[in-house]
Amino acid sequence: MNCRKGYFVFSFFYFSVFMSAGVYNTFFPYWLSYKDLSVIQISVVLSVPFAVKIIADPFWGAVADKNFSRKRLMMFLSAATAFCYSFYLFVSGYYSAMAVALLCGFFWSSVMPIGDSIISISSNVSKERFGAMRMFGSLSVLLMVIVAGFLFTLSGDLTIVMLMFCFFMTFIAVCLLPEPAHYNSALTKVQKHLVCNGCASVSAPRVLMIMLASSLCLGAHGIIYVLGSLHWVRLGYSPVEISSLWAAALLSEIVIFFLADKRYLIGLSPVCCILSGALLGIIRWSGLAIVESYEGILILQSLQGGTLALVVISIMRYSQSHIPENFRSRYFGRLAAISHGTIPLIVTVISGALYEGISGLAMAMGAILCGASVIICIREIYMSRSHDIGSLRTN
Repeated sequence: MNCRKGYFVFSFFYFSVFMSAGVYNTFFPYWLSYKDLSVIQISVVLSVPFAVKIIADPFWGAVADKNFSRKRLMMFLSAATAFCYSFYLFVSGYYSAMAVALLCGFFWSSVMPIGDSIISISSNVSKERFGAMRMFGSLSVLLMVIVAGFLFTLSGDLTIVMLMFCFFMTFIAVCLLPEPAHYNSALTKVQKHLVCNGCASVSAPRVLMIMLASSLCLGAHGIIYVLGSLHWVRLGYSPVEISSLWAAALLSEIVIFFLADKRYLIGLSPVCCILSGALLGIIRWSGLAIVESYEGILILQSLQGGTLALVVISIMRYSQSHIPENFRSRYFGRLAAISHGTIPLIVTVISGALYEGISGLAMAMGAILCGASVIICIREIYMSRSHDIGSLRTN
């Protein structure tokens, strides 16, 4: 696949796969509340897919890496997800919602990680233009927030219909993806060094630490996805104002992804990107815990470009520079199991319970997670510099 065609195919994949996020993250909690679920019950239902990811993502990632057609696997998973979401139309209560969430999460959770592995292997396209391609994902979320907000005012069940449509679009996008004919057995200089030192495995301590640092930053966003819209409704903001708050976050993402391929961001190492995102996360989540004015929340939401986009960019760059191609699906699978599984699961369940007691202060959990990420990043930077100095002395 030539670079130009690959750019459009991968951009369409990100556009389609993130369409569902625009509906799910902003209005699906609303829809659950219309089914008479409490805040705690909603948080538990939303946490079910996170719990499933802990098992499903490593499982499907290993299947994809074991010489199985990644494209065909993704086609099956996306089609199964679209079908399973139709069961929400028959949900009548808490337990039935949990059962459907479990089923949908099992099939949907690995579509994105496996897609990322395909794109990372297509290095002739993704290394230079990943930010521009990923930007279309944020654009689709922004578009769907606006469309879903309008449709939700007509009928709550249109939320589920929209989600089914989004997953069908993902199926079409997956059909257009290339199937990597083979893995590139040639290793980069960094990868050779990691292999020699036993660090090329996705289970290597340093790789796991990078996974954990980025996962803490990304996992913190689970708080805003669960509590954001519900909290702002309690503060008295209208659906239009809430949509604009989400739009501010998405616009900042778009800006960062657009700038990701420029030289002033390319020079940042993956660890520095994660560190920057974590520091901005401390500011954002601490602020959202106490700020109630519309203008203040709008400013804090605009930090999402740093708290999310920078970290996503670092993950892709790290995989391309440090992880051999035949480990990529497992790398992204395990990363997703941590960043979109374990951490959001814990955060979602705890934040729902905390919100009943301390209201918006529950969002401060995100600052704690980002603080832990800062510590890990500083440790990694220190260890890298110590290793470089040691190598110079040896030479």
